[in-house]
Order: sequence, then C-alpha cells, then structure tokens
Amino acid sequence: MKKTKGIILGLTLSMLSLGVIGCGPTNPSSSSTPSSETSSSSSSENIDITVDTTKLNYTIDIYASMYLTINLNDTIVEKNVAGLTFEATSDDTSGITLSAIQDNGNVNVFSTGVTGTFTISVKAMVAGELKQSYKITILIEDNSPVPVKIKDIENQELSSPKLIDGSTNYDLTLDLAEYIDASDYVSYQMECDDPTASMTVDGKIAKFNFKSFGVKEIILKTLTNEVVNLEMPFTVTLTPEISNQLYNGGFEDGFAGWDADENDKLGYSIYDSEVDIWGNYVGNDGKYLYGYTDETLNAEFSSSLFKAAGSGLITFKLAGNCTDDLQVKLMKYNENGAHTEIAKFNNWYYGKYAGSGFIFRDYQYTIPTEHIGSDLFFTVIDNKASDFGFICLDKIITHYTTAPSNIEDYYPAGFKKDPSGGQLDMSDTSMNPFTPLANVSYQLPNGDFESGYDNWFMTTADKNAYAIYGSNTDIWGNPVNNTKSYLYGYANEAYTPTFHSDLFKVGGTGLITFKLAGYHTQDLQFRLVKYIEDGDDVVIERFNNWFCNPDVRNHSGFIMQNYYYQIDLATYEGAYCYFEVYDAKKSNFGFICLDDIITYYQTNPTNMTEENNFYPAGYVTDPRA
Repeated sequence: MKKTKGIILGLTLSMLSLGVIGCGPTNPSSSSTPSSETSSSSSSENIDITVDTTKLNYTIDIYASMYLTINLNDTIVEKNVAGLTFEATSDDTSGITLSAIQDNGNVNVFSTGVTGTFTISVKAMVAGELKQSYKITILIEDNSPVPVKIKDIENQELSSPKLIDGSTNYDLTLDLAEYIDASDYVSYQMECDDPTASMTVDGKIAKFNFKSFGVKEIILKTLTNEVVNLEMPFTVTLTPEISNQLYNGGFEDGFAGWDADENDKLGYSIYDSEVDIWGNYVGNDGKYLYGYTDETLNAEFSSSLFKAAGSGLITFKLAGNCTDDLQVKLMKYNENGAHTEIAKFNNWYYGKYAGSGFIFRDYQYTIPTEHIGSDLFFTVIDNKASDFGFICLDKIITHYTTAPSNIEDYYPAGFKKDPSGGQLDMSDTSMNPFTPLANVSYQLPNGDFESGYDNWFMTTADKNAYAIYGSNTDIWGNPVNNTKSYLYGYANEAYTPTFHSDLFKVGGTGLITFKLAGYHTQDLQFRLVKYIEDGDDVVIERFNNWFCNPDVRNHSGFIMQNYYYQIDLATYEGAYCYFEVYDAKKSNFGFICLDDIITYYQTNPTNMTEENNFYPAGYVTDPRA
C-alpha cells in the first residue's frame, strides 16, 4: 500500500555518478566509491565476497525520522577488503532517494513521505570487478498516533462579500490545532455538499474557500495511512454583506473578495516583496496585488461591492504604467448588469515623473456626492503586454471617519495625466535650438525641474534614465534634501547619457548655487560651459558630488548637497553659459541627481556656511583641501 503524506521531502542531486540515483548505465571503474583505503595492489580473482543476508532489511518510521544511514560495508561478511567499492541505485524514486556513497561506505536513504516497500540495487566490486549483486529492502512506515478530537468545530455564521455576479469569494481560516490533537504527518480531507467549496491545509492551518452564499454542510476528515480515523462535522452559513469598507482591499487574504479567475492569476499574483527587480523599495503595506508575474498576459477582474458613505474619500496605493491599456476603474453597481463607470485611474505619476514603475504612489479620490449611498466596486483592466504593462495595487481604503493627517502627501488620482497639471514631454528634444540670445535671462530657466524637462535638451532614452522625481527619501529611507521635483539619475543607472540645459547670462554677483547628488568619480561630471555662437564651446569648470567619498565619510550617494561656485566676472560677465550632465558610469552610484540650480544673485546670501551645509563646488576631491 502506498500513500502520499502531507509533507514531502525531496532530494535533488546535481551530479549523477555511481552510488547516486540516476538513469542509464554506470561505469564502476571510474565512479564507484571505495569502502576503505587500499593498502596494496593485488589480483581480485581469488577474493570472495559474501552478502550478509541479515543486513538487507531496514525500516523508516516517518513519524520519527525521514531518513536513515546504511553502511554498505555492513552488508558484506568479509571486512577490510582491499579495493572494495559499491554502486547503489533505486528505481523507486517515488518513495526513496539516495545520497552519494561516502568514502566510509555510508549512503543516506531519504523517504519522500510515501509509505510502502522499496528496494535498492547494490553492486559490490573489488578492483572494478563485479563480485556480488543484491538488493536491500526499505520498509517505509508511518506510526503517527491516531488523531484525537480536542473539541467540536463550531458552526460558523459569516458575513461574506458580494461580487457583481451575485456570488462570493470568501476564505475561512481555522487553526486545526485548536480542535484536533494530531501529528504533523496526518492528512486532511473535506467533504461538502457544495462542490464549489474547497480546502487547503498548510501545516495545521486550514483555509476553506466558498464561492456561493447559503448553508454549507462540511465534514472535516483526518487520515493516517489513507485510513479515515476522525470526522468533524460543522456548518458554515454565508450571508451577503456590503460594508462601507471594501473587503480585502489590502490583499492580505490573497484574492478573497476578488473574482480573478485562473487565467487572471497567471499574470497577477499576491506578492509581499519590499523591493522591485532593481532593489528599489516599492512602498508596499504587507501583501499586494502584483501584475508583473507574467507581463505579457492580459487580465480583467473586479472587487466585491462596497457602499459609498460619508465624505466619499477613498485612498489607494497604485503602481505600473500610465497608458490607455492599464486601468483601475471605479464602477457603480446596477442589478441589471449595466454598471456605470464613475472614474478610471492609473499611475500617472510614472508617466509624468518616470522612476521605477514598481514603486507605489499614494492616491486619493473623492466620490461624487450623487453616488454616496450607492454600491460600488473596482475593476482592474490590463490589456498591455510589455514595457511595464502591468498594475500593482494595495491598501484600498474606501471609508474614513476623518481624513488622514497626511492627506496632503497623497496625489490626486487620475488617468494618464496629473489631474492638477499637464504631462511631461517624453519626446526627443535633444536637437531643439537654444533660446534666442536676445531672450536669454540671468536665471537659468527650469533649474529646479518643477516644469519637468522643459529647457533641457535630451533624447527619449536620456529622459527614461534621468527621471523627474519627487520622492523625499532614497531607497533606504534617508531624506535626500530635495525641493519638490528634481532630476533623478538612478532610473537606469546602466545608461550613460550626455545632455545639457538651456542658456543663461552671467551677471549679478556671479555666484551660482545648486543641489547635487551622485558619486565623486571622474566619469560623472556636471559641467559649466561657455556658449560660443560661431565656435567651439568652452568648459569653464567641472563639478560632482565630492562630498560623497566613502574613503572620507559613510554617506548615501542619493543625498543632494548644497554647493556654490563663484564665476570669475572679470572673464565671463555677460557671457552666455549652460550646464551639461555627463554620465559615463554604469554602476556603484553611477548617476547624478540635480535640483535648485540658481544662476543669479543680486547680493550673495549670508547662509552659505558649512554650519548650514553649504560647500564649495568641486570635482572628485574636496576643494577645501
């Protein structure tokens, strides 16, 4: 009799050789394992090998242990035979697996958790000459104690979420250790009068899933060696309930409360990683819906219903791209199936500011007053098969008694563009002309990047690698010293761009200030360049984040330092200049971040001191040294 147990132990052997389970013929002269060192060379013709038949039967009680060790020397009557080697194989890999034979003749036999009788084929050889072939019998038993009922399982009266087709998707979780005293190797079965109900057991935790409302008659059975030894009857009654708060809006209970089918789940899974594929922190709150499981697949599925109430404020975390093909829709439920779209959303922040498409943004939306009191639901629609063609979703909160204290940190939810402003131009602007000299001002236009990429001359690839970012912290949570939006070079660290700003005219006191992050290596440069209308432009000075030198200080390369530089007015007053970002470094903080470039001061500020974290701008080394 064979029986699959609840816990399966498998052994994967990376090399197949003599003495190891494998397929095909073996070569005893090259791969067999000696049982002892050979003291002298001699002919094996006159050496007899006798099998000790009392050492060919072994038992594994998987309740006590999942493996045993056999010394193959013990299966031979003769001891200390020079040149003795063994091969051991088994075709019964459904029940047992073998380790390699060790130098001392030991071989480990592992049970897979299947009970029954299994055999090992052994060859004993001397100096490569076969002397004996025989079999070892392994009996796999399960002497787990019979489960004992601790108490009855209570009848369950449950309020269950309602899906738009009138069904439900509800998970009931029970800790069976509260009801049954059983070993870890007991298996469980469920008998239910509802064929759509199912049960999975992980250790002692049973999860019952229900797809319909009403009364379910359930019998939970325990089995040892395929024999039912305990039956626990109970009922589950599910009644539809539509609450103000969406059921399982944080996905902590997997897909419970969502009608995702098996095809949807091929592309969308429940994930809990705190970092994306590049190591960026994604800002999740525990488990979340992760659409990158298979980006090429499309999906469409909906939440259960919730009732809009109060002020109508809802908040959620959303990641992914911002194209037409990716939508999270807020829908009004109608009994006749003609549901009404209230609003649709996607991660417009990614479209405007780029950065990692995996990073969640906190969004807010206020349900129009005419829909307060209505039954609503969300639908996830993914018809995009590449290029961040997915949605990630987390922490949907549909009911607040008071708004969060940090609600100003939430972005307005929208579709494809910032509801409070326009969308970035991600086109190739690298060959656009400078502002005509007659219109150039003393202050560099858009030196703070609050207008995105305006007045910066970049290819589309440059813009994908150097994003406009708004996060106040780096990937470890350190404050980065930004002022709202800034140029963020870590969006694709491996890309090596060169691009430049528009012009400004040198004037005022000649002082310029800027915030700069990144590394201090020679292949990262922020250049101040003099524009020559009918000749070759001239590099006046090069800068980088010399403050981030790990030989001097332990410091995050994402943190922007405040730098100042005094242009020589005697040489350059009235000259037209621009800034150039040169990045030839692909790793190890191989990027630049920029913010708040100020090129005109009528009088110099008084706060440019080290006490106020202002430093002279330099290149690679500390200019104060």
